[in-house]
Amino acid sequence: MTESILNVNLITRNDLCVSCGACKHACPAQAIQIQMNDAKGFYEPIIANESPCLTCENRPCLAVCPSYEENFVELAGWSDPAQQIGPYEAIYTGYNTDSEVRKRASSGGIIKELCRYYLETGQVDGVITLRHIEGLEYEPNVYTEVDDVLQTPGSIYHNINFEKAIEILKSRPGRYLLIAIPCQLTSIRKWEQTCREQVIGQIVVTVGLICGWMFTRHTLQHFARWQGVDYADLQNATYRGGDKFGALVLETSTGSHSFSRRPNFWKDAHTIPYQVAFSRTYNNQRCLLCVEHLNYLADLAVGDAWLDAFKHEKDGTSIIIVRKKSVGAVVEELIVSGRLALKPATEKAVIDSQSADLAQGISAQRIINRLKAEGHFAPTYTLPAPVMEQASESVWQKNYLEPKRFREVTWATGGYGLYRWRIIKRWLITFRNEALKAVVRWVKRK
Repeated sequence: MTESILNVNLITRNDLCVSCGACKHACPAQAIQIQMNDAKGFYEPIIANESPCLTCENRPCLAVCPSYEENFVELAGWSDPAQQIGPYEAIYTGYNTDSEVRKRASSGGIIKELCRYYLETGQVDGVITLRHIEGLEYEPNVYTEVDDVLQTPGSIYHNINFEKAIEILKSRPGRYLLIAIPCQLTSIRKWEQTCREQVIGQIVVTVGLICGWMFTRHTLQHFARWQGVDYADLQNATYRGGDKFGALVLETSTGSHSFSRRPNFWKDAHTIPYQVAFSRTYNNQRCLLCVEHLNYLADLAVGDAWLDAFKHEKDGTSIIIVRKKSVGAVVEELIVSGRLALKPATEKAVIDSQSADLAQGISAQRIINRLKAEGHFAPTYTLPAPVMEQASESVWQKNYLEPKRFREVTWATGGYGLYRWRIIKRWLITFRNEALKAVVRWVKRK
């Protein structure tokens, strides 16, 4: 079939898939499957036979796709441009007072306490969040017991297939609390609107992660190889827990290998390999065009509070954006009962903790504007106060064009040679900068 057929192949051709799986469930002809693209290192939809697309008028595969069109003014009820971080009722910083849960969790353990509350009070029948299957594979699962929820994995940064979440909602009646990153949550909300006849399970509460990028499998593949870890033998990869930064832990059949996620150049040999692997080069491309890092559609959004006030704390602290009044009442109850230690915060704290560029999608919007001006496809986002200017040459090169070129080379060649070259280049630059800092400190002491 030709590229003129309008379907979700438009998204895969432009490498904008987030592996949410919504298009598979929306397709009336059931012509879409979600498969791992080994060259790209992430899951994407495959349409083996496009014949049904010729007579498909409504294009439901695109209607549910978070990389096609998103109207956040309508979806999130966000019409006030004065609210820079999406609509909200309250903002807090703080943590779970259960120290063990706080240490095991991503950030401050807020999400697990909310799950515990909603299950204990019977307001939901289950929590939909990730479970580990095997190797690097995770998928959505239903948890109905508090103890099981407390053992669920923290944030997973490598690409996974999220289609099981919709499969659960199609096949299992009940009331659920859903945990998801922004693009996953957007796709599910759009699927609920587009395919109402399929919805059986009801999402009562949505808890959204403030997202800091999704990475292709090349991230772990190259990093593991550099560190002498057998990628083919990986039993699991985890990213958080233990303290506010957590560690990247690669588990193989012969043992575990732990790497600090905030390595020191002079002390940790994996510093540069880690920084190169977890860079824009190995992001999913859609992440470079994302304007919804703060999870506008979530009833409550949670992320790390990377603020000066908490820089000396060893355990994680969260920043919490309450977007729904009923969930805000639950948060207040958990504060009063002593289960959460939270203090009021501001929009500025949210923006400072995540960076203005990421929190407001500034560079992403400018890149999208430039892509469209040059005649390329890019997502269409409707926001209360959109950024109108195009990306400058430096932003275009650094935040889009160079990562795209590196990514294409990686897909075509396996990319390990490129990875080694980038490590050497990054090491030389970092060594020069660190040496200059040392000289400046020495001169000041004199």
